[in-house]
Amino acid sequence: MDTISYGIANKTKDAESSLRNQTLSAGVEGNFINVKERIDNLEKYLEGLSLRANQLIIHDAVNIMKAHAKLNSIAKTTKYNMQNMIFDDLLDLSGIDVEKSTGYTHDAQNGTLTTTEESIIETITETLSHTPSQVMLITDLQKNKGISDNLIPAMTSNTTPYGEAFASNPQDISETVSRLAYFVFDRNLSSSWGGNNVGGPPCWIGYKFENKTNINKYSIFVGSSAIVAHPQSWILQGSNDGELYENLHTVLNQKFNADEKKEFSFVNNKSFLYYRIYCTELLSSGLPNIYEVTMGSDNLNVESVNYYISRDNGDTWVRIIPEELFLFDDKIHPKGSNLKLKIELPANVVLQNYSLTWV
Repeated sequence: MDTISYGIANKTKDAESSLRNQTLSAGVEGNFINVKERIDNLEKYLEGLSLRANQLIIHDAVNIMKAHAKLNSIAKTTKYNMQNMIFDDLLDLSGIDVEKSTGYTHDAQNGTLTTTEESIIETITETLSHTPSQVMLITDLQKNKGISDNLIPAMTSNTTPYGEAFASNPQDISETVSRLAYFVFDRNLSSSWGGNNVGGPPCWIGYKFENKTNINKYSIFVGSSAIVAHPQSWILQGSNDGELYENLHTVLNQKFNADEKKEFSFVNNKSFLYYRIYCTELLSSGLPNIYEVTMGSDNLNVESVNYYISRDNGDTWVRIIPEELFLFDDKIHPKGSNLKLKIELPANVVLQNYSLTWV
């Protein structure tokens, strides 16, 4: 039996080797039950290689961006003859005092800190060989784009959950006639404002924020009736009293297709309480019929960010402004050689890196 089995095994081995060579080319070895198992294993291996390659590409791209930021920091401070520099790429938290920092999440792959609420970021102590007399801070802050695309909540009435939706037509009418302002802010694509006669042009739809807010982008979504009803020309306006409006962005002779969303962006460094879409021209039906409007901003509200420096290990903090040379006053600011930085940030911003130079 052993001899017969050995002979059969040899023939089987030769047949399997021939099949393997025909299917996967000569020289491919491995312990697999069949060709399918071998191919499945190869596919998993290739998937792993692809994932690893993507990770390396991302890693290299991040390193290039961080290196560029570092060179940019050096270039901005050379004119002040700074002799020392800290640059934190935030790929790890070695430079952050995690016990005294709150309200953030760390992305080690991309080297960022993203604030989830009002946040305090405090660095570890840098012990210097002398008392610094001058410092300069450079930071790279950005809005968390996914959250800032629409700063208006999903409205359930003209005044809830907060803020206020308003329009040019009276609002004390039935909700069934497409005239209530909040319908364009309820994040429901089946409800609209202006599907029935609201008067005009001119006519308008808008939102009042609880606090002055910067807006530099917005979108308009129209429904299936867009072929016969939608605003054709309009002006996005801002106001702080609801009476006097400033023109921010003008659109002329715009055409929508059915169920189309159009996005617009513009330069705006001001903040307003009221924003409205002031329609100056409608299609022949005379109905604006807007289903949804979003308003957002890519601008960071720099007024809500505070930076502080300390040279006595955080016992005394002095406010500083990024990219402006700060001079310590020895008569006012306690001397010391233990340098620390503290940043107070609002929610939904991303800290990419920071650098601190001194002499």
